[in-house]
Amino acid sequence: MTQVITTHQFTEAKAGLSDLMTDVIRHQRPTLIDRHGGKENMLLLPQALLGLLVADHEFSTRATREGDEWLLFCPELNIAAAGETFDEALDDLTESAEAYARDFINRMAFFLETDRAAHLPWIMRLAACSDEDERRDLLAGSPPPQ
Repeated sequence: MTQVITTHQFTEAKAGLSDLMTDVIRHQRPTLIDRHGGKENMLLLPQALLGLLVADHEFSTRATREGDEWLLFCPELNIAAAGETFDEALDDLTESAEAYARDFINRMAFFLETDRAAHLPWIMRLAACSDEDERRDLLAGSPPPQ
């Protein structure tokens, strides 16, 4: 059977990592790294392509105002934040989402065994962002109600 994705053996990939990374990024060419005769595989993928893979996972953050406080809720990650202004609440939500995403990624095996496994596409959507401002805009969704 012909392979769809170019595959390199681990030792070969390790020895030529710089050239391999250049090929993956410049040519937007995902590459599979194989170790132990196919028992372990890893996919090298440019960050921009990851963003395309999860682009349809939009955040639907809800904003409400209660008295002098803005409340934001992101159902995709099941996190909430509050602030005196919408921007303060959004900053808090962004910080919370980033912390959760770091924890999720650092303890991926654990989270994938829980009901939070369904959060993975949205975690990857945050991970595909190039900076905090992009993540903030992504979480903000539509403009706040007045």
